Amino acid sequence: RWLASGKLPHIRTPGGHYRIRRAEFLALVQKGMVPVASERPALKVLVVDDEPTNVLLVKEFLEHIEDIALDVETASDGLEAADRILKFAPHVLFIDLMMPRMNGFELAGFVRGHPGTRSSRIIIVTGFGTAENVSAAKKVGAHTILSKPFSAASLDQLVREAARDLLPESLERATPGAVSRA
Repeated sequence: RWLASGKLPHIRTPGGHYRIRRAEFLALVQKGMVPVASERPALKVLVVDDEPTNVLLVKEFLEHIEDIALDVETASDGLEAADRILKFAPHVLFIDLMMPRMNGFELAGFVRGHPGTRSSRIIIVTGFGTAENVSAAKKVGAHTILSKPFSAASLDQLVREAARDLLPESLERATPGAVSRA
């Protein structure tokens, strides 16, 4: 469309291919007319909870963190999450403990047993923060337990720690006088 409209000057080769000058293409990028993917890799986060409200709350909060490149997916129970893990390979998982079909302990064990997610950060989110559950969560490899109700500040801190430890490239690097957003 850009070629046909004349917005992007070009030549056409005898073989039917189009050639454009690099400077002219970069000028379109600078004008914001060409979407460019972020140069920062995204920290992959999977939110797993059988309560849609809880999933939405965490997902919306994560999507408002502007200085960390995040890719957020959700699952409504442990089995759905296990399927997503195979395709998505998240760096961080927020897992509810009490879910149908596969509970949080079983899912955490699956995460630790899968080669692509062995080093993922597991954060158990529960309204049942008993000593037994905390102990069991640690045994299956949970990094930390987040008790419901939790604050936005505690979510923010956990995501920042995970980004720093697991994928520091996802953090925005501010340069003096420059403002950037991926």
